[in-house]
Amino acid sequence: MSKYSSIDGKYSFSYPSEFKRSPKLVQTHKEEVFFRSTTRKKYNLGLTVDPVTISSLDEFGPVEDIANSVIKLEKDKEGVLATEMKEAIAKEIGGRKAYFIDYVSNSTRGNIRYLSSLVVDGQKNLYVFTMQTKIDDYDEVKDEMNAVMESFLIE
Repeated sequence: MSKYSSIDGKYSFSYPSEFKRSPKLVQTHKEEVFFRSTTRKKYNLGLTVDPVTISSLDEFGPVEDIANSVIKLEKDKEGVLATEMKEAIAKEIGGRKAYFIDYVSNSTRGNIRYLSSLVVDGQKNLYVFTMQTKIDDYDEVKDEMNAVMESFLIE
């Protein structure tokens, strides 16, 4: 595993050594970091940071409601045929309440497994840290994905 830390030290995470940073052509968030596997298609991770008006996920709603909103947004995407929630739990990242959401999206572009963590920092920034892989590859990379998700830290 390799480690990535933001320039300002506000967040860090580990990622598989064969991943390479992949810049986006158009930035749509306050901050964005993406990495892609060099050996597996559709195996990647991303972190977005956006300002929000809430101080904690508690103000956003319970984890089940947020997970259902994520599933609804996914279902509404063009080409999505079906979605399935696997798990939605509240935990902590850096002493802050965080939500972990595990779901599958079957679309015309493939059957993808997503693992996402959401957390709001003390400066009212929402961090969304997500990994994805083809469902056919999930069993092979599940432990690695979980290790990456557990490595995500905020200041």
